Amino acid sequence: ADNRTPGRQRGVDEAPTARDALREAVRLQAHLKPRLHGMTVALGVLRRTDPGAEAAWQERDQARLGRCRDLARRLQADDALRAGLTVDAAASLIWAVTSPAVWEDLVLGLGWSAARYVRHVTSMLEDGLLVPGA
Repeated sequence: ADNRTPGRQRGVDEAPTARDALREAVRLQAHLKPRLHGMTVALGVLRRTDPGAEAAWQERDQARLGRCRDLARRLQADDALRAGLTVDAAASLIWAVTSPAVWEDLVLGLGWSAARYVRHVTSMLEDGLLVPGA
């Protein structure tokens, strides 16, 4: 089942500013990761030996990267990206920082709450990617 409900994704797509969309995208990941964790772990194991599982993993990963690229394009269109930062670099950083592995390390490994994950990941992305005050 796809837990990324259209309404929740619409919250990212229809956010009034690119900065709001970035914040909403992190909140969406905090909502999805615990719900998808069991499947993510299973696919992570199966993909080593099962071509179908590997294909499913890649499809999900590429779809998430595509959504990160859409967000980075919006940040660029709003003149919110720091100077010298390309859309591809920004998309790659958003994708990496919001990865299942990072969520697992922070929330499951270190016991961070969802609120703490959202607060710190959002802050790190804003500080690293955005023009101050954009």
